[in-house]
Amino acid sequence: MSFFNAVIKKTLRCYPIVLSVIRQAKSDDIIPLDYPVTGTSGEPISRISISRAHRIIFDFTYVAKWRPERFLESSEAPSIALGVYGNLLTFNAGIRACVGWHFALMEPQALTFGLVDKFSISPPALGLDEIQAVSFGLILSMKVSLALGSKIDSCEGIRLGKIAEFTLDQFQYPPDCIDAVNFLSSNEFKKATGGHADPSKIILNGSSVGGWISLIVGNSIGFKEAGITPIGNQEAIKGIVSIYPMTNLGDEFFKKPNKPLGIIGKVINLPEDKIIAEKEVQPFVDPDHTGSRTASAPFFETPRTLLYFYGVQEGIVEELLLGGTGLSGTVFSVPKHLRNLSPAEGVPPIYLIHGGADGSVPVSSS
Repeated sequence: MSFFNAVIKKTLRCYPIVLSVIRQAKSDDIIPLDYPVTGTSGEPISRISISRAHRIIFDFTYVAKWRPERFLESSEAPSIALGVYGNLLTFNAGIRACVGWHFALMEPQALTFGLVDKFSISPPALGLDEIQAVSFGLILSMKVSLALGSKIDSCEGIRLGKIAEFTLDQFQYPPDCIDAVNFLSSNEFKKATGGHADPSKIILNGSSVGGWISLIVGNSIGFKEAGITPIGNQEAIKGIVSIYPMTNLGDEFFKKPNKPLGIIGKVINLPEDKIIAEKEVQPFVDPDHTGSRTASAPFFETPRTLLYFYGVQEGIVEELLLGGTGLSGTVFSVPKHLRNLSPAEGVPPIYLIHGGADGSVPVSSS
């Protein structure tokens, strides 16, 4: 069990669901270091003097190496306790620590133990490179969903979801998502799960672009205009949970340039005076470039991540998502769809989540 818990700790450290907690200092301060480090001048540094306006970046590349044993090698308690569990900040710390961290920890423990106990697990036939680390939420990459048996049909609907979570070869939203939902009702899925999963009760979920897609797929918005076949088992969609979703590409926020980005880029720690150059989002700005169809960690501060913010900065989000399809953003407008519903038509229960600090998608859009 010691090694089992060490694996859990290392997983929480390397792949947290919430990738960052933003805190801003209100006054100048001095940060003492537990162990001196060598500066660029060769002199040892035992403390760091900072002003409240400075941003400090530490290189912790060495901790990314998958080595759970490091949690077992020291029997001494650390001189500085960090967070509420395992000297990790996965659940934050102090008065703002996650109150449900015990339950949140029990979930991966129980799930992992059950899988290891009931299933025979081995590396993929094509090697460990087939295993992809999924950043920023519980989202299956297309490589994983294809391995599960999802069938991807050709569609002239949305072209290449360049701003979506995964931008793979001809990655077309929402047909790929529809295929994934339909797969849940297939005999292959029933066989794979031993019939223990109930595909008649599905909740669609996503954030930002993913939240928009969950609303589109759950309500078949724009399907007729784009020639997209709806979900085969539409009545199985029992609800939609969208976190700060985009809802309308015609929103002024996505149409007008935002230079500099201001607080819009705060979620990925971009300076408020940041202006992203086109070269910083290459090759992802070009859907015909094979390099634009990959998705890999680290999530923050990569050209793929910057692409959405570049689109908002230039006011070209609609062009990035729908360029070359002959479709306008109004086709997939959630507000327009809801306003035009007849009294006889209905929608699944929809739960929208938004916070006052969400700058990447304005409250007006959600």
